[in-house]
Amino acid sequence: NKKIRLINITRFLWKKPLPYGYDFYEDKGNDIMIRGLAQYCMYQERDIEVHLIEKGIHVDETKELIKTSNLERYVTWHKPMSFSNFIKFLRGADIVFEQLGTHVFTGGLYPMMVGRPVIGNGRPEIFSKFITEPSPICQASSPEEVLEWLEKLIPNRELREKIGTNSRE
Repeated sequence: NKKIRLINITRFLWKKPLPYGYDFYEDKGNDIMIRGLAQYCMYQERDIEVHLIEKGIHVDETKELIKTSNLERYVTWHKPMSFSNFIKFLRGADIVFEQLGTHVFTGGLYPMMVGRPVIGNGRPEIFSKFITEPSPICQASSPEEVLEWLEKLIPNRELREKIGTNSRE
């Protein structure tokens, strides 16, 4: 892509306290992604596009956080889409965000299958019990870790491709 295309695939569920009926472990940590992106874009204009899907109970709060974080010029919102369109959408990504909160990493498997690097909270305390190989997930659960991954991945196409290949395998 001419500009690095970042796609978030999780529904927006992050504002605490979570509403009645939602458990602590359902937090998707979307605010962590926004705050990490804001740190990345803080001091200079960036050649990135951020694509978000309008789904979840905290879409309005996310739009407000994007506005106060001065990220509106980077963001394009999309309506929910069919699964086949979602897979095509993922193939157009350079980097994908999965959940960064306390929820379990599951949706990130789709972008991994199409060979994209995924920044998310892979919950190593859970998956390390089942997986002996190093995880290809770009582990992040804080804005600072999101920033670190963006600084590594965005300028380095070879690293994105290597992680994408490892993810697919």
